[in-house]
Amino acid sequence: MHFEAGFVNFLRTLIIIIGVFYLFRWIMKLVAPWLMRKTADRMRKNMHKQSRQNNSNDKRKDGDVTIEYNSDKHRSQQDDHRIGDYVDFEEVD
Repeated sequence: MHFEAGFVNFLRTLIIIIGVFYLFRWIMKLVAPWLMRKTADRMRKNMHKQSRQNNSNDKRKDGDVTIEYNSDKHRSQQDDHRIGDYVDFEEVD
């Protein structure tokens, strides 16, 4: 095959590139709203699901204080130093 690098071939290539660009924009105008709506619906469903799970697990009265500990009882002494520094506060009168 022999291709000539002429002005006509350049224009044809340029028109094809511009046409593909505008075709892509037109398709995205149709698809993007649907895709965004679908994503928002999925996120809304997940939020409602998590909210229902939290409400079903939360059977305490308002004002009650509970302390929940992690089940990780095998924490080594090396991890304890990363908790924080001791700060000695002085009482101000």
